[in-house]
Formats: sequence, C-alpha cells, structure tokens
Amino acid sequence: FTNTVSVASLNVLKLALGTITISEISNDSDLGDNEQGGPSDSRLSTQKAIRNYFKNHLSPFIDKAVSTNAVPNAIPQLNSSGQLDVSQIPAIRTFATYRSYGYGSRTTLVEEIPTNDILNGDIGTELYSTVQLTLSGNITALKGDYVLQANTGAEGYLVSNVTSSNVITVGSVNINFFKYTNGVAVTTAFNTTVANTLTVGGSATGFYPSSVGTIATGIEINYVLSSAGASEYLVLDPTGTYAFSGLTVGTGSTLVLGTMYKIVTLGSGVNWSSIAVGPTFTNTSTGTTTSTPTAGYYFTYSGTTPTHTTTAGTADIYRVYSANENYYANLAGVSGGNLYRAGVLISGSIVGGSGYVGTSATVYYSVPLTNVSSSGSNAIADITVTNGIVTNVDVRRGGTGYAVNDTLSASNTYLGGSGSSFVFTIGTIDKRLYVTIENGSKIVANSAAANYISDNNATV
Repeated sequence: FTNTVSVASLNVLKLALGTITISEISNDSDLGDNEQGGPSDSRLSTQKAIRNYFKNHLSPFIDKAVSTNAVPNAIPQLNSSGQLDVSQIPAIRTFATYRSYGYGSRTTLVEEIPTNDILNGDIGTELYSTVQLTLSGNITALKGDYVLQANTGAEGYLVSNVTSSNVITVGSVNINFFKYTNGVAVTTAFNTTVANTLTVGGSATGFYPSSVGTIATGIEINYVLSSAGASEYLVLDPTGTYAFSGLTVGTGSTLVLGTMYKIVTLGSGVNWSSIAVGPTFTNTSTGTTTSTPTAGYYFTYSGTTPTHTTTAGTADIYRVYSANENYYANLAGVSGGNLYRAGVLISGSIVGGSGYVGTSATVYYSVPLTNVSSSGSNAIADITVTNGIVTNVDVRRGGTGYAVNDTLSASNTYLGGSGSSFVFTIGTIDKRLYVTIENGSKIVANSAAANYISDNNATV
C-alpha cells in the first residue's frame, strides 16, 4: 500500500518477500509440528506460540549462567582449549577386578578374607583348565554339574549342557587339575581304566572315559557384575552381642538336590542318615561307605529335610562343603535366606614355632586351622614356612565361632610332616549377617545414610 486505506475485514492476506509468501498465522506451541503438513515457510508464529515453545523445550537453560568453572547451577561451557574443565566432570568410580581360580569360582569371592566389596560394573576373572573326555556311554547332564572319578580323585565341572552324548568337557576345580593334599598341590588326572567310572551331578553313570584329551590350560574368562540386587552381607560391630529373632531353623533348602557335599562339622542332634541318596556316605580316600558317617565323608543330597535339635543362635554350625571345598552350605538352613555368622576369623599374630618343612618361603595351601584355645571351626589359611618357622598366615576362609585372643595352630601333617609350637593368636574377627534383598533395596553402610538392624537385644 502506498496510501492509507480503511478495510472492514479481509478474508485473505498474503505477504510476499522475494521467494517467500506468508499466507497463514499460527498459534501452534510446537512451531508447526502439529500443523497439517508440518512446519512451513508460509506461516508466521504468534509471540505467545514462540514463548511457549521456548518454555516447553528450553526452560532449564533460559536465564541460566554459563561458566567454564564448577559454578553451582551454571551451564558448563567449553574453555578456550575447547574442553570441559576437570572441575566440571563428576568423579567416577574405577572398576575393580577380582581373580579366582577354578571353573565357576567367581561365586566363591564372597567368602574371601578380608571382605570383597564387589559392586556393579566390577569384573570377576576366572582362570581354569579344561579337558575333553569321551565316555563309554551317553549321558545327559547340566552345565556346572560336578564330575568325579572317585578312584583317581580327578574332578571338575561340566562347562556346557550334555544331551544323550558321550563327549563332555570338564573345567578344573582349581587353576589346573589338582587337589590340595596336606597343604600341597597334587595332580589328579582322569584315566581310561574300565573300573574308574564317573559320578556326574551326584549320580553314578556307570561309564568310564574311553579316551582323555589334552588338557587346555590358561583359560581366562571375564564376567561383569551387572546386578547386585539379590543378596548381601553386613559386617556388624564385632563388639556387639546379637540375637536376631528372624534366624529360625529352616528346612535345609540351602542344599541342592542331587549335588554332592562333604561333611565338615558333624553337628550333634542332626539325623544325617535321612539326607543322603541311598542313604550312602562315602570316604573317597578309602572307598568306604556307611549310613552313619563321620566328618570327612561325602554324600549326594536326597532332598529330605534333616531333623535336628539346634537353636536359632547356632543355626550355622552344622555345615557341609561342596565337594570341591570352595564354598559351604548350611545343613540346618535359615528361614528367609538370612544367616547370622558370629566370630569370622580375619587376622591375627604369629608365634612361628620350629622344625617345619620349608627353607625359602614354602607355601602350604588350604590348611585347616585347629583350636588350641577356641570354640571356633572351619577356618582355612595358606601358611608360609621359611627356614622351618611359620612366617605368614593368609586366612582364606574365616569359619565361624572365633573370638579375639583365641589361639589356633595347624597339624604339621599339612606343613611338611614335622615341626611344632606354631601358634596363631586371633586379633580381628567379623560378625556377619547374610540377608536376602527385598524389592531391590540394598542396605548402604555409611554415616550419611544411617541404617538400623533390630535384633532381640538392641537396635544397632
């Protein structure tokens, strides 16, 4: 228009500038996303529509300060080098790597001394060996089933499922196929003798290896802990006295049907003959079988609930080890998956004794500690002997029932066959409560997030 014009109303108004012609005015707060045909150069958005768009999509950044430094509530900005200042980058936790020896051994890390605080993202590395066996007949078994050739002592775990096949691959219990006998690693190998049949998953197969392959060593498998929401254990104040009301004796559900176990503590009041398949208990060293076992006998769990006369406070003393002795189960069990274990041995001091076998840092592995003055049980350690004297005790399994200032020793059978007067005095113990996590809510132990555990005596 070059002159002033009065118009009552216009049905159509187009504004053209160059190649763009405006024919519509829009109040869409998504700037055309909700218009037919989507955003277009033929529409003008209203002031309110534009304001609403910024409010809906960019409000966290509107009127915010920017900074190349760590300023509260400011938007991080790259510095003159085109990088974020280190003060603006949140601290991150570096992951930890835990090594264990033997197929499936990562599940035993919870028993290591001292405590391993394994978190999401941490890595468990298993190192083991494998051997392929061709059997005299077909079997069906599951990955992880325990394989034992009792006459030779050779053992391991199936590394894959087997269905009506006579070819199996066995992973070693330790880093290679050996056992610790009297503190010393002794090689155990599967052989092809007809009489040396296998037990797999606790069941006698009646088949022997008709051929044994070459052992593959140095296998290293990494596992990343992706979830830690099933269970945890709490390390309690060792000076406290606890009597948890939830620790009622359960039904033995911690044992797995068809799995072979070794009796470590023969608790009084337990009807052992009711729990084994057969019921048969076997001494694998002598081949002797019995229905009235002593400690050291193996058995295959039948699924029968054991009968016993134990009390809640000592529900964990009747225990068995899995056949490879890498982890234990509690025969009595505890309801709800909870277990209180008092007096877990952590560390102590040494009187080295004399006359033991070893000149230059000889290490004896998986040595059971014996009581001099203690009521504890089942602690295991790697013991170093130098020039006939015990110079180091590396506690590997803490057992239960120990107290500060208790004194322990070890049979010289495990330390070369001679020597005496070695004494280990306990300086540190743990009291541990094993719990099942409910609804994925873990207990966090720090002063900023105080947590309380109610027992029969007090709140701690």
